[in-house]
Amino acid sequence: MELVREAVTILNGTHDFKAFTLPSRLDELPPEYSTRRHVDISLEQSTSFLAPYIPPFANEFDYWHFVYKSRSFLFRQARCAAVFIVIALRRS
Repeated sequence: MELVREAVTILNGTHDFKAFTLPSRLDELPPEYSTRRHVDISLEQSTSFLAPYIPPFANEFDYWHFVYKSRSFLFRQARCAAVFIVIALRRS
């Protein structure tokens, strides 16, 4: 989990998230559109929302929440960031 926490810190701060913008929209949007300031991503240990329904299996796994804080997000930005972190962990 230490690698995941390290990957999360890379995504914190001010970044240009142009990669999350549809290529067809890049020409029509101002450059600052894709810049997000004060992105804060953290990782918190959690429990399964299914625990009440499948008690024998709920305790067999560790559950984590990616918590995102920012003034605004681009479409699918949070999902893509979580996928990036998981891919980075699997490749290590």
